[in-house]
Formats: sequence, structure tokens, C-alpha cells
Amino acid sequence: MGSDVSIVHDLDGLVLIGGSDLDPATYAAPAHPASAPEPYRDEYEFALVRAALEGDLPTLAICRGIQVLNVALGGTLHQHVPEVIGHSRYQPTPGVFGDVTVSTEPGSLINSIVGPTFTSPAITTSPLTWWPRVWLSLRPPTTPSFKP
Repeated sequence: MGSDVSIVHDLDGLVLIGGSDLDPATYAAPAHPASAPEPYRDEYEFALVRAALEGDLPTLAICRGIQVLNVALGGTLHQHVPEVIGHSRYQPTPGVFGDVTVSTEPGSLINSIVGPTFTSPAITTSPLTWWPRVWLSLRPPTTPSFKP
């Protein structure tokens, strides 16, 4: 993969998808023994997300994509969730989703649709360590305007 991000100028939006671990070196951390990064992918996705943010391109980040966005904006990650939360119920076996209970924010759209809590399949390996400046650099979703 290269790092040519000129395609971003032709997009209506960017979707950053899931996948392997980010290289801990991208957020100045030593690698955990369970880490399995793909540095070639990191480089390109960081370039894409920076170009998308600079161009004010709507971006949907999913799983690894959220991690890329977080680190690109100065955040860090916990590399091995079981060491942080003390269990691995969210992932009963490698590659298998576990059920988690999700609480919604009162007054939010999702709360009006699903109620105060719901059960969702979940799998994660690196929860985010959000820095206040990461949150402050983003804005909530707005009504999309589509290019003709």
C-alpha cells in the first residue's frame, strides 16, 4: 500500500473498518505479547483519516477504524482488554462475539429507538484511552449534505 490520499477529494464519505491491531509504536507504547499489528496498513489509514479530517469529509469509524481515528487525534489504546477489565466475556473464544449490555444516553435518538439498555454482540481487543483533546477536536454528527 502507498500513502497517496488524493482519492479522498473524490469521496462523499470515508468508512474506516475493523481489522488487526494498530502498531503500538504509533502511540508510543511497547508492544504487548498478544499484539499482532500490520504497520503497512496503519500508515495508509492514518494518512486517509488525516486527509478526511482536513477536508471535513464525513467519516464513519468502526472497530479498528475507531482506534485509528483515536490515535490519529493523539489518543492511546489499552492493548489487552482482559488485563484492564479482568475478564474476556466479550470474546469467549478468538473470533467469537460475546454479548454485552449497552446503556444508552437518555434523550438520545438511540435511546428513543431501543430504550435505556440493550444487548449487543461485541468483540474488542484494544479499548480506547480517550484524551479530552480528542473529543474536543470532533463534532457530533449533523444532517448530511450529499453532493449532486
